[in-house]
Formats: sequence, C-alpha cells, structure tokens
Amino acid sequence: MIRGLAVFLLLASCVMPVTKDGQPVSRLDCVAKGGSVSGMHGQACVMPTADAGKSCSRASDCSGVCMAETRTCSAKDAVFGCYSFLNEKGEVVSLCAD
Repeated sequence: MIRGLAVFLLLASCVMPVTKDGQPVSRLDCVAKGGSVSGMHGQACVMPTADAGKSCSRASDCSGVCMAETRTCSAKDAVFGCYSFLNEKGEVVSLCAD
C-alpha cells in the first residue's frame, strides 16, 4: 500500500504543466519566461498579462480574463478558484476552476 502511494506521488510530480493553449512546458521554462506553475494540482503555467487592470466590457478586451466584479482585465492569463467573468457578449458568467 505504501509503495503504491509512493509510486503515485512520484508520477504525479512528473506531470508537466501546460500553457494557456494546452502546450506542455517544463516547470523551469515556465518560471524562466516569467510565469508560475499554479492550479490545484500544479498543472498550469500561468503567465502575467500586459493589460492587467485595464477596463474591459467583454472577453476579447483582455489577454487574460475580463473580471465581472471590477470590469478589469486579470493580472494573469488564467484564474483559479470561483469567480465571475464577462464573456464575449459582455454577459456575466460564474466559474470555479482548479
């Protein structure tokens, strides 16, 4: 039982994070490019956005996420946890992502 758990944990730690478009990237490359490995299981390479804090009214106004509460672009290209954002039509959508 303990041996199986150790193997599982070892394999889980070897999973490479992916970029916003789903491309695998090493943890070192992610950090070297200014990103951070985030998510409940550390599976995403999250990059800062150039338009963080900019006013937005729909999804395409931002390189990351148009946050519904503040109507500003997110500081990162991915957001985790429960939050509301504006879709392309400017409608509020709620989501929980880990």
